[in-house]
Amino acid sequence: MTVLLLCLTNANLSISVSVDRKILFVYKTYSDKLKSEHEYQETIMQALAFHNVSFSSLEGGILSSVVPSLTRKVKNAASSILNKECLVISRELKSGVAIRMDNPSEVGSDIICLAKGALTKFQEDALIISLDSVLMFLEVSKNNEFLGGALFPGMKASLDKMISSSAQLSDLELEDPHVLIGKNTKDSISSGLINGYSFLITKYIQEIEKEKNKKYKIIITGEDFSLIKDKINFEYTYLKDLVLEGLYDIYVKNVK
Repeated sequence: MTVLLLCLTNANLSISVSVDRKILFVYKTYSDKLKSEHEYQETIMQALAFHNVSFSSLEGGILSSVVPSLTRKVKNAASSILNKECLVISRELKSGVAIRMDNPSEVGSDIICLAKGALTKFQEDALIISLDSVLMFLEVSKNNEFLGGALFPGMKASLDKMISSSAQLSDLELEDPHVLIGKNTKDSISSGLINGYSFLITKYIQEIEKEKNKKYKIIITGEDFSLIKDKINFEYTYLKDLVLEGLYDIYVKNVK
């Protein structure tokens, strides 16, 4: 199947195409609440054309959105391109993942996609570590269940907050200073965030496994992984496009 995949967050709209679960490309643009439906249609069309994907080759599309004010615009834009309704992750769609939460409706569609992608690839008890604007620890079971999670501000979100709240800090790129105590502002911030989050992730996994009295398969995803990958000393599997793979899996489950 050739499927248009759209993942909408407060920061970005990810546009992708998957053929039989293989991600052909990922194009990202800013989420803009002032953009019109037509402008989003143009953006999606340009991304497809740039990657030489013909509109007629698309068998369908699916959208994961955590931005309610933009969901309808992006869905309608995609539907116009597809000449059929673009599916949207919701309680009406079957995911194949049982949500074992106090209030299942609170669980974001991105989390459902991550859980589905992990369980499709590995039918095991697992912890998914997602390193993006939010750092997420998500527990899934081999019985196709999402059992809960823990959420933290992401590294870059923390950096942005530090910069915006201090007049003396200027914008900077995080780079590993290879020391714990920096000798300048850039190294001090980079060390605090990169080393601090690496320690947090390692320790948090250890404490979860102690609390649950079991070992998990560790699956890592997210763009910020590149910042800490050299700091990790435990076994893990890195899946760059896990959320998109899960989005594709949910589409397939609902059209077959």
